[in-house]
Amino acid sequence: MSTYINSNLSNSNFTNADLTNYKFNNCNLSGCNFTFANLTNVSFEDSNLSNSIFNNTILNNTNLSNSNLYHISSLNIKTSNVILSTNYKIINNYIFGPNVNLTNADLSNNDLTNLDFNDIILINANLSNCNLSNTKINKSNLSKINLSNANLTNTNITYTNLSDSNITSSLFCNTKIYYSNILNMDILNNKNIDIFESYPRNLIINYKHNNENIKRLFKKRN
Repeated sequence: MSTYINSNLSNSNFTNADLTNYKFNNCNLSGCNFTFANLTNVSFEDSNLSNSIFNNTILNNTNLSNSNLYHISSLNIKTSNVILSTNYKIINNYIFGPNVNLTNADLSNNDLTNLDFNDIILINANLSNCNLSNTKINKSNLSKINLSNANLTNTNITYTNLSDSNITSSLFCNTKIYYSNILNMDILNNKNIDIFESYPRNLIINYKHNNENIKRLFKKRN
């Protein structure tokens, strides 16, 4: 077992490394690559893992509590008994939570109700057929996201980039979208939008539609 305390290991390449039983206490591991690494029984308590990569990584009994997970990316991780900080969870073998990078992630057909999407990057991600009711989406990048057939009932979306997103046949009911970029949002054939309001005067909105009732749902904020 190896132990690192207050060490600067930023931008290290741990690809294919076996780090079983390693301890990293209050270490700087920002920008590290843990692709295909074995992190069984590894502790990252109070460490900085921002912008690190966890692709095809083994996370068995791994402690990520109280760690900085800002803009980490993950894909196809293998997990068992992972300890995560509050508001983080494992979904479809991705680490999901505030500030993470889930570009191109496939989270389709999942129950994502009551979750906190804060400063999440979901560019070109697939959230089709997801239940996003009662979620809070704030300061996130969801450009080119696929939200087709998703349920966004009671969802609050603020300061978020939704440009070029696909919301075909999605359910919008008591949904609030404030100060967000919906440029080229695809709402073609979508007849389920209930509330879509409160945009700043200077926001350029360009949208496609074939339902005249949609027009009245776009209101300018005085």
